[in-house]
Formats: sequence, structure tokens, C-alpha cells
Amino acid sequence: IKSKKQVKKFYDAYEARFEHDTEQLEANFDSVIAAIATMYPEGLSDTEFRRPHLFYSLFTAVGHRTFGIPGLPAAPNSGYSSPEIARNRLERVEEIFASVDIEDLGRDEQGFLADSRRATTDEKVRVQRTEFLLNLMN
Repeated sequence: IKSKKQVKKFYDAYEARFEHDTEQLEANFDSVIAAIATMYPEGLSDTEFRRPHLFYSLFTAVGHRTFGIPGLPAAPNSGYSSPEIARNRLERVEEIFASVDIEDLGRDEQGFLADSRRATTDEKVRVQRTEFLLNLMN
């Protein structure tokens, strides 16, 4: 969720000494990718999640539900009943972007749409997009 501007700071802090289990982090990463692949077995190329900033938000939301991410609000109801239900609920993202009249959308949906169209690299906006997707999957 951090901005690209902070990458150098993270390299400086962790390049010489990284005190996390890299094998576990890799396994967690693979698990999140597998969960997304289960929800979208045909891939994401025909969805709004093909857009990098929306994919990152989806990845973060699924990762937070699965493992928790420090600094984000508590994930609602860890996990979801099935990948199919999560996928069905995430279909709302397609409907939001296809909406002709923004007034037809709820306040949260309007906020998500605005957050997806501007300031896509702002940390606050990234968190808001992630929270919206978490709530959809809940």
C-alpha cells in the first residue's frame, strides 16, 4: 500500500538485514495468487482487475483477509464462504465501471469509482479501495 517514493527507504532499511522468513513470505504470496486464480480461473484480462492499481487492491484485499496486513483495519470475517461467492460479489466492480449515471451508484460505490480514477498512488486512496473490496467479499 506504500507509495513508490518509499521504495528506496525500504531498500535502505531491509537490504542488508531482512528479519522475515522469506520462504514464508513467498508461500503467502503464492497463496494469495492461488486464491485469486481460484476466484478467476479464466484470468483477469477481461475484468477491471486487469488494471494494475485495481489488481494491487484485489491482491491486498485477498492477502489481508487471508493473513492480515499490519496497518489496515481488521479484516471482516476472516476468509469467505467460497471463492464463487467472493467472485460473485466482486462482479459489482464491473457494474460500477459500466454505470452510465454515477447517481445510480451508492455513496461507497461512487467513492470507490473516484478512488479508482484519480490519485491511484495515494496511500489513503489505496487503503479505501482495499476496504471497499474487503466489504464486497464479506
